[in-house]
Amino acid sequence: MEICKQFSYDLVNEKGNIIRRGPTPRFSVLEVVALSMAAEAEEVDSENWLFESRLNECRHLIPNLISRRQFNDRRKATAALCEQIRGRIANHIDGGEDYFCIDFKPIEVCRLARG
Repeated sequence: MEICKQFSYDLVNEKGNIIRRGPTPRFSVLEVVALSMAAEAEEVDSENWLFESRLNECRHLIPNLISRRQFNDRRKATAALCEQIRGRIANHIDGGEDYFCIDFKPIEVCRLARG
């Protein structure tokens, strides 16, 4: 969440929400983006597994956790914000390197068909 706050300083207000009319949500937009990015980093593909198994262990640490349906709706609505934050993070860590480690799994690029 702190990384999202650092890279979204002019995209959201001080409570971590996009400025809009209506009541302020208790689970902020930045929390939705942070949870989405954390789930993606852990390669969690199923929101059902994330909410039923993974977040049950630490539900006491996230008092305003929303339902899976609300999370999915708000995650889709904040996709553009998530991409902006992801782009800012990528620009910040780009120090002019020529090579980047994308994944630790070796991928076969070329196979010789004939010896």
